[in-house]
Amino acid sequence: MQNTVISTAIYVGQARQIIEQLATNQDRWITTPPGVHDVDASRVLDAMLSNAHRTGGESSERYTACAICACKEIHEQVNLARTWFMYLLWPFTAGAHQPSDLVSGEATIDDTHGSLVSANRERSSRFRTDVNRRDGYRCVVSGLWDGAHRPFDVDQGWVTLIGTRILKRAVGVFTMDRTHNAAATWNIIWRYSGLSEENIQNMERLVDDPSNGMMLHHAVHHVFDKLKVYLEQTECSSEKTST
Repeated sequence: MQNTVISTAIYVGQARQIIEQLATNQDRWITTPPGVHDVDASRVLDAMLSNAHRTGGESSERYTACAICACKEIHEQVNLARTWFMYLLWPFTAGAHQPSDLVSGEATIDDTHGSLVSANRERSSRFRTDVNRRDGYRCVVSGLWDGAHRPFDVDQGWVTLIGTRILKRAVGVFTMDRTHNAAATWNIIWRYSGLSEENIQNMERLVDDPSNGMMLHHAVHHVFDKLKVYLEQTECSSEKTST
């Protein structure tokens, strides 16, 4: 649902009103498996809308706001949040062991994650070497040296840096037996991120390219991997700030 005459700002305002109303409704919860807290649909929609512009610009913000505005009923709003949670947020945050009780049609969270995971043996052995060389054998955040390449005159303990993928390999590469779930994830990423269709199609190759990597100290890698910090582009395209 989009009307080219209506501005993005109006759609965003309407979407925020919908989210505020949903936040007071007792039926706003997304049911999850035992051991996983139920998810507040209003918070999912709010997070998606709040981060849309910085993620993919106005087109992403408009896509997100229009999707929310198209859902007039509570159950439609919860289903939208559930789709984004299941096919976008969960694959990025889930670990190796997946609960399989959250069902949407024939697909489960387990299916969604499984369709995006490629075996460890497929990882490029050159990825860490190439990224380490490009980053000058230093953590891009802390500046610590990788142990094997630490200059003799630097007073620093031994540190083994981690070659970190910005876009996780579990999302960038998927097995072909469950491509219907992977296609749903990539459709959302394409619309939300502003990535070109060419980059989406080449993602399996690009995920192991040094352009998708950076060297991090293990403590920094931990918080980045847990999505507790993120990168923001600065005015200089070669520099990033962490938040």
